[in-house]
Amino acid sequence: MQYFLDWLTGQHPYLPSIITVTVITILLIGVNRFTLKRLSKNQGQLLRQQLFMITITFIGVIAILVSLPVSDSIKGQIFSLLGIVVSAAIALSSTTFVGNAMAGLM
Repeated sequence: MQYFLDWLTGQHPYLPSIITVTVITILLIGVNRFTLKRLSKNQGQLLRQQLFMITITFIGVIAILVSLPVSDSIKGQIFSLLGIVVSAAIALSSTTFVGNAMAGLM
């Protein structure tokens, strides 16, 4: 028991991150299995399941970033980078969407 307590006190800065990663991983696996069982009966809701998994994954990434044992300025830079990446993904995907919508109208 003393060995475990020594290990726990030695890993203290990383313990919240490890717990957060574990909980998010278990949550994603559980939701995926649950929704795949429901989708085997109804194949029309695949898009809803995918959007739900993306949302949970994005919330999990934010939770992991918050629990990292780094300074607030580095966390701010990481969140800024994440915002730029998400904005770029939306901008690049929306051009295709708008192009297809315009082609459909024509």
